[in-house]
Parts: sequence; C-alpha cells; structure tokens
Amino acid sequence: MTAEPRVAALVVLDPATLPETAARTRGAFAQAGFAVGPLVGISYSIEAPRELMESWFPDFTGKEGTGAELSLEQVPPEVAAGIQAVVSEAPPDFGPGSF
Repeated sequence: MTAEPRVAALVVLDPATLPETAARTRGAFAQAGFAVGPLVGISYSIEAPRELMESWFPDFTGKEGTGAELSLEQVPPEVAAGIQAVVSEAPPDFGPGSF
C-alpha cells in the first residue's frame, strides 16, 4: 500500500499582526488536517494530501512550484485575515532525488 502523496506550501504572515495571527492561523490549519511547521520569522510551512491542499487553494495545481501567490478565496476569512500570502515554492535543486 502506498501513502497518499503530500504537497506543501509556505504561509507568509503580515508582520504587523504576527503575534496574534501566528497562533490562530497555525491552529486552524492543524485542526483542518494540515501538518504545520514551526514559525520561522514571519512564515511557516503547511503540508497535506493534495486533495486537502486543493480544497483550500483551488489554484494550487496550476501554481505548484512556481512561487506565485495562491488564491485565498476558499480560505475561511478568520484564517485568511493576517495572511500576507501563501506560495508553493519549487523543490530545492540539491539533496536526495535531485540527480
């Protein structure tokens, strides 16, 4: 049995609302089923099965790995408030699997 493929994105918070936004948004993503990375500066990663990611970010597949901002239209307003952007970065050109 193979594991369901997982995808990731980077959540960038508005620095002006960082303290209250970080805890609230990280909790909401975790409660929805995303694996949430640690807060580093003004951002953190989220990871989930593709289906969950696409339900929150319908344009994820078209923008995956481009660094373009994902639409926040499907993100609940209380979660989207304080988020500056959500992006899907390209995987690194080094490390395992890059050869």
